[in-house]
Amino acid sequence: MKKQITLFILLFNINLSAQIKKEYHNNGQLKSVGSYSKGERTGAWKYYYEDGKQRGIGEYNQDLQNGKWTYYHENGQLESIGNFNNGKVIGEWKYYNINGKLQSIGRYTSGKKTGEWKFYHDNEQLDDIGKYSDGKQISEWKSYYDNGVLESIGSYVDGEKSGKWKYYYAHPDPDTFVQNFRKMIDGELEAGFEDGKLKEFGNYTNGEKTGEWKYFDPEGKLKEVVKH
Repeated sequence: MKKQITLFILLFNINLSAQIKKEYHNNGQLKSVGSYSKGERTGAWKYYYEDGKQRGIGEYNQDLQNGKWTYYHENGQLESIGNFNNGKVIGEWKYYNINGKLQSIGRYTSGKKTGEWKFYHDNEQLDDIGKYSDGKQISEWKSYYDNGVLESIGSYVDGEKSGKWKYYYAHPDPDTFVQNFRKMIDGELEAGFEDGKLKEFGNYTNGEKTGEWKYFDPEGKLKEVVKH
């Protein structure tokens, strides 16, 4: 009899220390469900959109996200998957677009991007590739058009573009390419013809051409030099 009483008291204490809590959207649909212990979220939690579809699932420890977490788009497609440690993203994370195709992949350390990251176009072609350190872009970065042609290449220092950057066009009109970049570039620009031969070369400052610019014909011969 004494053992039965002890067991009842133990179970009663467990029920008091870990309680299930549910929250609801204004439309009455379940918003979240999980356990509370001493006023803190603990164990497995699930989150839902207003239409009842799952939004996210993972675990808490002392009110901080820990372990594997998975998130979903409203259409049910996977949005992202990765791990937390004491509320901060860590390790490899993968992000997906609304159609379920990989959008980016890379690693975190203590909540900040680190190492190599890859970003993709909607057609799954590589968009950008480069490295992070302490959450900031560093070293060489490359960008590609959605047809796989190189768009730009250059380096970052502490999250800022540094040194010489090269830009390439992926369509038959190089003049349009240069026009598209005119208001975005601050630094050195090399634009080429479709066969790779240099078309023009010079510097931009605050979106305007400055200093000496050189222009070449399709055969690669210097055509003119203009000072801005």
